[in-house]
Amino acid sequence: MSSSKYYTWPKWMPAPQQDSFSIQPEDRRLTSETEAGNIIRYQFDTDINVADCTLILNRYQANWFEAFERDVLSQGSIWFDFPLWIGGDVVREKCRFKTRPKAGSLIGLHTTYTFSLYVSKRSSIDGRYAALRMIFDDEQILYITNKLHHILHVQSPGLTILPDEWRLRANG
Repeated sequence: MSSSKYYTWPKWMPAPQQDSFSIQPEDRRLTSETEAGNIIRYQFDTDINVADCTLILNRYQANWFEAFERDVLSQGSIWFDFPLWIGGDVVREKCRFKTRPKAGSLIGLHTTYTFSLYVSKRSSIDGRYAALRMIFDDEQILYITNKLHHILHVQSPGLTILPDEWRLRANG
């Protein structure tokens, strides 16, 4: 399979179970132990996240999952879209296998698979919004948002609609 292809986890397959799921940043600011000393890297954009997942699959799902990881994703080396539990919600993220899936215990006619994924870049709030949140709480932000909506769409309807000649100038 070509590594330029991008795959999506099918909707008929289960998402990882929430009770055994964790996600945490892998700190890549320190060099590996093979290099001399612990040198701190200051480029924080290189941090990636690692998600530990557990799937409970029936026989047919397990057969498909093993073939998907081994053959389609070239033993897990190709990035794919995968549903992850983040902040109490299932969010689809770009992932690739960090470790090969391990078949574990049997639960009735189901097999438990555990594995770790690299998450390329977690969807999160913008850093500027995070800084703003240090000043305003949820209620204040909701009040400001509602007030702005009222001003733009109730008190001044059509104010945000640009004239055609402005849009033409902006586009080129």
